[in-house]
Amino acid sequence: MVAASGSERRDSIEHKPKELHSRQKILNSARRCAERWC
Repeated sequence: MVAASGSERRDSIEHKPKELHSRQKILNSARRCAERWC
């Protein structure tokens, strides 16, 4: 049981930064597109 909870915690911690990084990429791409069209 302890090992399972530990693995779940690691997965959640590792998954959060990935989502933040993907969001930053989307924001950056949106800014680039806006600059091009503007």
